[in-house]
Amino acid sequence: VNERGKTELFYGLSQKQFWYQRKLQIVEQINRNIELLKYIPKIINSPISIEEIIQEKIGVSLEEVVKILIMLYGRCLESVDFSVLTVDDSLLRLDSCYTQENIRRVVDYFTADYSTVRSSPLNENFFYTKPFIRTDSGKIIAVNHYIVSRKCADAVYWIIRNHYEEQKKQDFTNEFGRYFEKYFGDMLQHYLKIEKIERLQEDEKEKMADWAIYTTNYIVIIEQKSSLASLTTKREYPDAVSLERFFSNFVKAFQQLDSTERKIQDKVMGREVVKIALHYEDLYIQSIIKEDIFNNKHELKNTNNFFIAGIADLEKLIYVLSYDEAEYESIIKDLILAENASPGEGKELEHMLEKHGIHQNNYITYVKNHLEVIFSQWDEKQKSNV
Repeated sequence: VNERGKTELFYGLSQKQFWYQRKLQIVEQINRNIELLKYIPKIINSPISIEEIIQEKIGVSLEEVVKILIMLYGRCLESVDFSVLTVDDSLLRLDSCYTQENIRRVVDYFTADYSTVRSSPLNENFFYTKPFIRTDSGKIIAVNHYIVSRKCADAVYWIIRNHYEEQKKQDFTNEFGRYFEKYFGDMLQHYLKIEKIERLQEDEKEKMADWAIYTTNYIVIIEQKSSLASLTTKREYPDAVSLERFFSNFVKAFQQLDSTERKIQDKVMGREVVKIALHYEDLYIQSIIKEDIFNNKHELKNTNNFFIAGIADLEKLIYVLSYDEAEYESIIKDLILAENASPGEGKELEHMLEKHGIHQNNYITYVKNHLEVIFSQWDEKQKSNV
């Protein structure tokens, strides 16, 4: 297998399989997406009316979609047959959104029949878009509870994205980049003193990276990429064109980081520069994607200290910096050293955080835990109903 073939295979397999072992990630993603799609658009006056689109498509609100999917996931653990939906009174006492009509609306929206599945170019990955199937005899069956759990996290994103794709418009994907930038900026400002962070300004000639984080021995420059890979890439033999398109985001990020490093030379003052392409989507083999980019000889002046990292890992890393700069720098140092480690050893930021015993995501657990709010409301109701 040639180098690109190997990358394609590892990428496809890891994206298809690895998330099954990471159930906690789904809880984090639900919280992150509620923040990104319910709260941030209002704060930045986004022209996209997310709530209206969801109401129009399904007939319930954004938060109700999430609550109903969580309940459906819970029910999947007992039975995958959703043909008959009777609603227990206790469910309605828990939350007024749990009417038979609302639940049916959500199930119907995420249900497809056999012919739709067979004719889809997504093959078996079609079920990531619609995790319920209507059989020829009219039964409605959940394909598997893992995929329903994943829908709890990404349903709202895809309802909006598909709405704009049907109109052949890029509005939402462009706006989502703004949401993600605001989200990351909020997180930085929550944890760090203003002198540690800089929002880098673009100039007309060359694009700049988004952020710089300054500490005693390092400058970390970060370029955010919010695009998601097509489902046609998340299988054993990924669609090469879609994969190339997805990887090109990282090529662009590396080029922006490379030119930014040259532009900020006057600020370096003996510090080591680390360049991170920050992605929104969960990726599992970042170092292999990075090597693939380097092997394809994209014009980069300095190929040292480039990394690809996910939002969850950066949330954890920034939290460490908020209480212990030495520990933060030690993690960065390990990340750079791991570059030359033998194959098979973890080279990703995720592995460095694990090595330093950083497991919990403080930002999602304590600062932006929207699920906690929903569940505590439920607790209160149950107590008052007793």
